[in-house]
Amino acid sequence: MPNFAWYGPPVYRYRNEKGQFISTQTVWNYQNAGLSAAADKVTYLAEQLGSNAISLPDWQRAMRAEIKRSIGQQYTLGLGGNGNLTSSDYGSMGGIAADQYHYLDNFAARIANEEYSEKQIAAISRMYANSTREAFERAGARIRGIPELPAYPGDGSTICKTNCKCHWSHHYRNGRWESYWTLDVVENCADCLSNADEWNPYISGGI
Repeated sequence: MPNFAWYGPPVYRYRNEKGQFISTQTVWNYQNAGLSAAADKVTYLAEQLGSNAISLPDWQRAMRAEIKRSIGQQYTLGLGGNGNLTSSDYGSMGGIAADQYHYLDNFAARIANEEYSEKQIAAISRMYANSTREAFERAGARIRGIPELPAYPGDGSTICKTNCKCHWSHHYRNGRWESYWTLDVVENCADCLSNADEWNPYISGGI
């Protein structure tokens, strides 16, 4: 994982191991690289399942492990390193994972009923990898002291579900946080367009 950390007041910025500020876009790039790697892993697992190289129970265990790993990675990226993790953070990661495990159990049951093709299993599996974007966004808000936001990219609340590639962009001004729902540069669903219009910005109190 990249070596960088979050610095609070008065700078409210991420810095690399040399103490240099790094841009929000750089952190997003780290996040997207992690999500891409997770998507590759779950696609491989789907191929293994489709070829009968692994059993359905083994596939489900491997999927749970990858979901947990990716949530931990994404949350830690958003938080700015392991050094900032608290018991509350572990609880948040556990809660996000528990939700995804519940959906995964239902998905596995439907696979057992032969409701999906191999390509469909791979596509849906990648949605589980993409869902871990929520962990990054929640951690990024928490490290800034921002209370619960109305929604998080990747949380499934938009039409695009966990395939959402939007971000919250946070700016500290005049003693408060201004959070903008920032659209993907390529494609956006109607819900994300509405969010960007409504939360432009969403105002939170200061630390």
